[in-house]
Amino acid sequence: MHRNLGIGSWIARRARMTPERVALIAEDQRWTYAQLDDRITCLAHALLELGIASGDRVAFIGDNHPAALETLFACGLVGAILVPLHPGFDAGTIQDVLVESGARALITTLAYANTARQALPGTRITRAICTGPVVDAGLESYEQLIADAATEPLDRAISLSAPCVLAFTSGTDSRNKGVVLSHANLFFNVVNLLSCIDYRHDDVVLTTAPLYRMGGLGFTLPVLFKGGTCVLMERRHPAQVLALVEQHRVTALFDAPRLYDEIARDPHFATADLSSLRIVVTGGAPVPPSLIVTYLARGIRLRQGYGLTEAAPVALLLDSDDVSTHVGAAGRPPMYGAVRIIGPDREDVPAGTLGELLYSGPNVMTGYWRRPDATARVLVEDGWLRTGDAANVDADGIVAIAGRVSDVLDCGQPIPPGPIEDAVRTATDVECALVQRAPGSAVIAFVAAHLRAVDVPSIATICDALLPAGYSVEVRVIDALPRNANGKVLRGALRAKAATNDARRA
Repeated sequence: MHRNLGIGSWIARRARMTPERVALIAEDQRWTYAQLDDRITCLAHALLELGIASGDRVAFIGDNHPAALETLFACGLVGAILVPLHPGFDAGTIQDVLVESGARALITTLAYANTARQALPGTRITRAICTGPVVDAGLESYEQLIADAATEPLDRAISLSAPCVLAFTSGTDSRNKGVVLSHANLFFNVVNLLSCIDYRHDDVVLTTAPLYRMGGLGFTLPVLFKGGTCVLMERRHPAQVLALVEQHRVTALFDAPRLYDEIARDPHFATADLSSLRIVVTGGAPVPPSLIVTYLARGIRLRQGYGLTEAAPVALLLDSDDVSTHVGAAGRPPMYGAVRIIGPDREDVPAGTLGELLYSGPNVMTGYWRRPDATARVLVEDGWLRTGDAANVDADGIVAIAGRVSDVLDCGQPIPPGPIEDAVRTATDVECALVQRAPGSAVIAFVAAHLRAVDVPSIATICDALLPAGYSVEVRVIDALPRNANGKVLRGALRAKAATNDARRA
């Protein structure tokens, strides 16, 4: 294995080094690196037999199933491009992604076989494959393809610059865009994480974050690179997370703040044996400072990071020594990364000033799939990526994220809504989101009722105290905050709702 420089060769290389070490655990099954290498090799041969050529796209839909990783590495062996599909998308959206990507083959887990089948008409998919028992004549057996395939090692010439993953985002303010990530992008994401996280060969990561998102994949690949073990968890449940941490002596966790909050609220959180955990990282959404404090009380340094699909994904990570002194900050860029904060004139702003975050590094995408205009809008000024996120950097070089630039409140001065929303959540245990119809207009707090009583006057008082003089909040109660498939609040939808009476005014 010397011609393939991409990530498709990683498992074969690791199997050569540590063949008997356990690579994957899923429920009651285990695969060593040697066994995983055999399966990936067979799947790669099967893809070739299906007519998949270098540059072809292979779609995968499913939760954290071993086939998700097997498909990624098998695509990497033949030079194909993986298209991970969000299983939360409906059949129509999946069909749109399949058409736009031009995928020629689709692999699905049993749970999403029906959705996958409904999405096939009108696409270029010629072969659809299911990991479970095949009951539909239109689907082929994943396991049978592997069993029937050739076993000879594959060592095709794959360069680091070749495309590896085509990841479609679920944005909060625009239609899905396909992010083209090269083998080099994923490789340097691993290098960057290893530069600031002490991954070891004996680490056990509990992969709860979805592998169809770059956050889940980005924090799983370094463990496999180092020869550690990944415990795959298909369905996230707080009690089961705690149980699996104890059972497998898990050392590393990554997921969004929402799951960590659910875990902290579980009755067993206070007594669970979490002593094996060394690496606990969160990102993907604003992290309430109260959540970090809750984990510190359990002796766990919940390290906040910041990333985006376009950066494969890590752009910032807070050092463990800074967790207690910079609560809520996103950290510094890793070794092969750099950041700038710019103002409306695109000039750098002084430390402590809110502006737009720009990121640069070899982990930044090659561009958006077949959307050169969209690519040109975000890849600017000698490779800097415009993130669209508002941030500021302190005198220590530590960056704090304030949300989307478009979401910052204009109250005579820029006001990030996040700290106000966290103050409401901490005091009342109620979720809210602050928006304006237009810059400088009245501030509206949408409060999620969720079948519980809402103390509107208290919420208004908290918000008003944190807004500049002359600004007060109008509280509107709705059943739930609108979110995209990844759980992010759709503030654009709330701004549209703010112009209507489609809410219960307080």
